[in-house]
Amino acid sequence: MIDHLAIVCSRRESTRLPGKAFKRIAGRTAIEHIVKRLQAVGIKIVVAVPPSDLIEYQTLLAHTGVDIVSGNAASPLHRMRDVAIQYGSPKWIIRVTHDDIIIDGKTALDLLEKCETKNAGYGCTPGIVEGAGVEIIHFDNLGHAANTHAEPTEFVTYFVKGLGLPLPGIARMPPRPDITRDYRLTMDFPQDAQALEVIMRATGPDASVDTICYHLDHHPYILNVNRLPDFSFYTCTHNSDPYISQTMLSVLSSDISKMEYIVVDDYSTDGTLDHIAKHFSDPRVKVVLNEENKGLASSSNIALSACRGKYVMRIDADDLLLPNNFSENLWTLRNKIDAGASVVYSGFYEMDDTGLRTGKIVDPAISHHAGCALMSKAIVNEFRFRDGLRHWDGLDLYKRMGEKAQYFNFPLWLYRKHNKSMSANSETERASIKGLLGLGGIEFKKETGK
Repeated sequence: MIDHLAIVCSRRESTRLPGKAFKRIAGRTAIEHIVKRLQAVGIKIVVAVPPSDLIEYQTLLAHTGVDIVSGNAASPLHRMRDVAIQYGSPKWIIRVTHDDIIIDGKTALDLLEKCETKNAGYGCTPGIVEGAGVEIIHFDNLGHAANTHAEPTEFVTYFVKGLGLPLPGIARMPPRPDITRDYRLTMDFPQDAQALEVIMRATGPDASVDTICYHLDHHPYILNVNRLPDFSFYTCTHNSDPYISQTMLSVLSSDISKMEYIVVDDYSTDGTLDHIAKHFSDPRVKVVLNEENKGLASSSNIALSACRGKYVMRIDADDLLLPNNFSENLWTLRNKIDAGASVVYSGFYEMDDTGLRTGKIVDPAISHHAGCALMSKAIVNEFRFRDGLRHWDGLDLYKRMGEKAQYFNFPLWLYRKHNKSMSANSETERASIKGLLGLGGIEFKKETGK
């Protein structure tokens, strides 16, 4: 029986970069790069794909001799567990994503040894060049996460390193100095593929991570092409005329640098698109048009797929950011995310339909509202909003995040209360929706002041 197994969960389709695994970089597909780098250090590797992709992957990778197996199409977490069981439930699962085409095999072996020494439930490689690292999961933790989290999920990390697992310890592998860089070389967006093509043409497809780092040390301008914003803001709209113009201006006029703004129109039939079109020339704005009305939660997930920043904030289509020192306060929220929070919900002011401020709201009991909450992109991606949910999507998300949600008692935005808003719904309707979702009170960690 094997002691460890590397599993690459891959699929043909990709929202942000279509055909990612089959995309050629320096004459070799992304998935071939990964297979060759792991095989070079003697690591047993299995590529796990949806059943519909099996033949394509078998054809592409036949010359490598790597095992290709099919599994749960909707949930990589459960696919990994099932594949691991097929191979005798090896003690250590090396998780590899098909984004990381320059994976460093030596680091993987070093981390494996460290996990074994500590008998850790989870191992990672902080500080290493992004795109070269790995995660190692103890099979007991992988099985526990898959068995207790029944819903399909594309993401894995959050569920296999949290509290309450059979093995809660975490092993962190200090990276070698030669590959300790803040370079981002994962392949997630088209710009990433461009940068990697330039790099690997110059260094060769089999170049070590050390060599790649040395090349970028002397040619740092290459990474200008795929440099990410710090913050991603997004707005989902549906028949938001006349408010959407004010909302977009409040975001675009804020004092935030290194940001992008994603606007998802959920099949508006009024004048909303005319207002959005006025901002087409702003390079920070990206617009996505739904071909049918999908609802707020599903539109939020579409927006999240387009967001490239490490931190994400939703601005609802009838709300406004407060202009004064917003960036300073935003970084306060960001620091809380970096300290371990998944989402930080701030205070706000109410305003009426005309934009007149009516009073300050500081009670965390209303924190079901997902607008203007700063979220960790990595963690919210793990949970996602519940597709199809049209009301209370924030409350549902926060409940599933548990204690990772925090409340910051300082007003950062204006909440417009009008006859179409959720706050205008009757208490009876609210209670009914909460009952259907099985949602009770959520305790937020409160902190006051700046």
